[in-house]
Amino acid sequence: MKELFQQYVTYNQWANDRLLAAAEALDNEQLHKEIISSFNSIWLTVFHLWSTETVWWNRLQKGPNITSLEDAFNRDIKEISNAIRKQDQQFVHFVNNLEETYF
Repeated sequence: MKELFQQYVTYNQWANDRLLAAAEALDNEQLHKEIISSFNSIWLTVFHLWSTETVWWNRLQKGPNITSLEDAFNRDIKEISNAIRKQDQQFVHFVNNLEETYF
C-alpha cells in the first residue's frame, strides 16, 4: 500500500510541475483571463490547487484547520508555484518516511 501512495505523490508532483511550468509561461493578462471552466481563470485554478493541497497537508500534520487561504490570493504566479512545489516535496518526504504499517 505504501508503494501506491509513493506513486501517487510522485505523479502529483510531476503533474503539478507540468501545470506550473505552463502557467509560469503566461503573462498576467493570460493568467487572469476569464475562461469557461470549474474556476474562472488559470490563476484561480492554480490558486485552488495550492489552497487545497495546503489544507490537506495541515490535516495530515494535525495542524490548524484551514479552510481558506484568501490572505495569500494576491501573490504572483512564481510565489504560488514555489509554494506548490515545496508542498509537493513535503508530501513525497512524508509518504516516503512512513512505516508500511501506517497504511
